Amino acid sequence: MIGVYEIVNKVNGKKYIGSSADDINKRRRAHFNQLRRGDHNNPLLQRSFNKYGEKVFEFQPILVCSPSDVLSYEQTLIDGLHPEYNLCPDAASMLGYQFTPEQSKRMSVSHLGQVPWNKGIQLLESQKAKLRVSQRGHIPWNKGKKATRLACLHQCESHLGLKHTEESKLKRLWTWRKKRAEGLFKRPFPRKSKSSLNPKLIKEVAMLI
Repeated sequence: MIGVYEIVNKVNGKKYIGSSADDINKRRRAHFNQLRRGDHNNPLLQRSFNKYGEKVFEFQPILVCSPSDVLSYEQTLIDGLHPEYNLCPDAASMLGYQFTPEQSKRMSVSHLGQVPWNKGIQLLESQKAKLRVSQRGHIPWNKGKKATRLACLHQCESHLGLKHTEESKLKRLWTWRKKRAEGLFKRPFPRKSKSSLNPKLIKEVAMLI
């Protein structure tokens, strides 16, 4: 089903209007999964969901239309109904909406210590195969572009004072040695540089190769 939908708070009557050019039911599942996890990209809707609970919110389609007419119908309904939970007056994007300092601070605090929903989840081989197929022929957005001097300085500053742990050094050395054995690298380190690794770790890696 393709068209425009609304999410209504049955307690205060406030609503959110959205659309889907793919499947409204899939969009419904995405909204409520994000709200249950507490990481919905609409802070107004998320706070109201946390306050009133899931049973108070009702998701219902408003109209069904062709994919090419979805945004125009959504914009018409936003202009006419003025839904309270919609952050942006433009149906096509978030352009034009400025978060207040208080909203930005609340969003930052709400994400502190939050564990990503997919942390520790291992992808199946079938999922990895689909990802590989989907990325074939994909051109990176920054291909052929050179970083500005300011961007390089920011990157250097972000790494100041950082030191690799012994474990990370071991992993890097293991990767270099493996690729060197495959003929991808001639040397694991530049000729004039000296490794700061623990000699015992180097022997452990040498025994594994």
